[in-house]
Amino acid sequence: ARLWATAGQTVAILSLDPEYRQWHRDRVVNEATNLNRVWKRRGVQSLQEIFLRPIADIFLGVTAGTTGFITAPYKGAKTRGRRGFVEGVAIGTIGVVAKPVVGVFDAFTHASQ
Repeated sequence: ARLWATAGQTVAILSLDPEYRQWHRDRVVNEATNLNRVWKRRGVQSLQEIFLRPIADIFLGVTAGTTGFITAPYKGAKTRGRRGFVEGVAIGTIGVVAKPVVGVFDAFTHASQ
């Protein structure tokens, strides 16, 4: 689980989106790296969760990539003008590819727990 979580965090860093990177770190990486601690152990609650959690991870990755493609240029333009818009287009375009890949790695992380 840690290997997949680390791979997912690496790709999240490559997405160049600091908000997404922080969200991913808080949501997935901390959970995967704390599995050995009894007080943090989440475990699998049901057979349904075994199948739905990885599907949800992939869905979240695709959704984050799609929405980031639209919102990153807007946020960039709002904060830094034209230059921010161009940076936002670049970040959004990279995120369209990187964030679904992160979702797949997250799915592997949760499937291997």
